[in-house]
Amino acid sequence: MSVPVLKIKIYLSEDEELMERKRKYIFIIGIDWPPTTFIMRKLKALTESNEFNIIAGISSPRKRTDFTLKFPSVKLVKLSHTDDPIISRILILFINILKLLIKSPKKLFQLITIARQNSGNLKAFFNLLIDYSTIALQQFDIAHFEWAISAYKYLPLLRYLKKPYTISARGRQFTIEPLINENYRERLKEVLTYAKAVHCVSKSLAEETKKIYKNSNTVIIYNGVDLGMFKCNSDKKSRGLNVIFIGSLIWRKSVDSAIYIFYRYFKLGGQGQMFIIGDGEEKQKMYSTINNLHLSDKVKYLGKKNEQEVAQILQNMDVLLLPSFAEGLANVILEAMATCTVPIVSDVHGNSEPIIHGKTGFLFPLLALDKPAKYLYHLYTHPKTLREIKEQARKGVEEAFTLQHMQEGHVKFYERLLL
Repeated sequence: MSVPVLKIKIYLSEDEELMERKRKYIFIIGIDWPPTTFIMRKLKALTESNEFNIIAGISSPRKRTDFTLKFPSVKLVKLSHTDDPIISRILILFINILKLLIKSPKKLFQLITIARQNSGNLKAFFNLLIDYSTIALQQFDIAHFEWAISAYKYLPLLRYLKKPYTISARGRQFTIEPLINENYRERLKEVLTYAKAVHCVSKSLAEETKKIYKNSNTVIIYNGVDLGMFKCNSDKKSRGLNVIFIGSLIWRKSVDSAIYIFYRYFKLGGQGQMFIIGDGEEKQKMYSTINNLHLSDKVKYLGKKNEQEVAQILQNMDVLLLPSFAEGLANVILEAMATCTVPIVSDVHGNSEPIIHGKTGFLFPLLALDKPAKYLYHLYTHPKTLREIKEQARKGVEEAFTLQHMQEGHVKFYERLLL
């Protein structure tokens, strides 16, 4: 006996159908899923605006589809990855080819030609054709690349499809890589040349972008902090300062310098503890530095933490130390300020933009490790000043670096481009 299948068709009202037709489609290409925090916040803003639909091109080998419950209007599209099983990649390409043969054989042959011209070997051609065909099958109004240089391999396809694109300017892709790799700089210049607009996370990055291609259409949208999650606790009480470093344990974040600063503060007569959050290739070197300076009882490594864990830990901290060699504008500075944790950070690129030196935090020149140590000691010996700067730091974030500011900025960014 066959079981009847209940089919439900949802009918939209005329107003809803009109709204759906008016919505523009943004294809965000090459992100992990679930996405990192700042992309997640952007998706939330764009989908809740009722003006845009989002297609997310997933570059990671696996995706957690249950996460889409948070963003039911986001369509996930799987792009190729070298860690994907070869069988699954062959199947995806086979299905794409069938769809294109039915829909537009001419487009299929053109995609094959473009992929062949832009790949150096058979393996690269195979993976590129998967991505080109997957993207070509989507209906979208504009593409976006969260990491600018990743747009380079898609330029021939987007030109053929006559689709505009935007990019985000973040950190080392504009502050470090162009200086050490001329080929990289030329590719980035080409990406900037054809981009319809460039979202920059700081004024400093907008300036770096103009150095590479002076006619770049730059728009500054600061990342924002969820003030409901990152709460202020200005009455933290402890014997000495609770100091924290948060960041990847890689050379440009310079966790070693943070440890040396704390060591010098301790030698000045300061008291307290230092905590380190993060992970990376410099972890073993970090342990060696701690042991060599005999700080094992003063410096605690907490490992890698998620956003909520970081927010909770920051509420018990007094000072954030960040002696990075390069930053677009470190998100952790804003998060620290929101929790009334005083930032003492290197004066590089966008780090200075949320900080008024001596009022909402402190800035110091690269490798000038004595200065931040003295700032720490000053805060330790002047608790009233410490409390005042904590409160001013929170106010600084509330005025210009909230989640609402960021989300409104991204909606307006695409409204100007598409509506």
